[in-house]
Amino acid sequence: MEGKWKGWMTVGFIFLAIIAGLITIPGLMYLIFSTVIIQKLIGVILLAVSIGGTIFMAKLSKNEGKKGEMIAVIVIVSAFLLLSFIIAFFGKVVTSFSNSNSTQISANEYQNTTPSPSPTSAPTPTPEPTPQLTLGQQNALSKALSYLSHSAFSYQKLIEQLEYEGFTEDEAIYGADHCGADWNIEAAQKAESYMKHNSFSRDRLIEQLKYEGFTDEQAEYGATSVGY
Repeated sequence: MEGKWKGWMTVGFIFLAIIAGLITIPGLMYLIFSTVIIQKLIGVILLAVSIGGTIFMAKLSKNEGKKGEMIAVIVIVSAFLLLSFIIAFFGKVVTSFSNSNSTQISANEYQNTTPSPSPTSAPTPTPEPTPQLTLGQQNALSKALSYLSHSAFSYQKLIEQLEYEGFTEDEAIYGADHCGADWNIEAAQKAESYMKHNSFSRDRLIEQLKYEGFTDEQAEYGATSVGY
């Protein structure tokens, strides 16, 4: 009966040692990882219970003369304690690595979602103000259009005619420049007018058109337009 009791007692020591060892794992986890004060306090209590229970069982085994059980208790609890430290160490490393990745991902997401500055539209150029015409320029232009509606003129002859009408040189040039005449067409019309009233050779017609102030090219164009 005594041997059976000692056997059960040995099993009880080992069972309690395992329980004490298991308590060290959550105790150490709470103490290292938790940021809540109450959980840290629970971790301290669990470690204290585990270590205190181990010491109590070791003394009890020694008093009962069970040196082997005492060594077994110490080994078991020490193994669990070592295992707890290993788990805590790797858990700390994994947590730090995870936090680092999370921070990097958050930074990348922020960079990707940062709106790019919208392009600024170019300022619209301010149109230059249209120069105001003098009364002399307006009248010179009106007179030039009137002459061209009744007869054909070269650029030079139109300026001379406007100056003959009393306009200044600048006013006469303005009227000729802005009347919108095609001087080749004017040369063709003048050549046709000459040919209606007289007969001209090509050379004499060109000379006559040049005398009227048309350029060489304009005079040749006028002669060609009537069939020469």
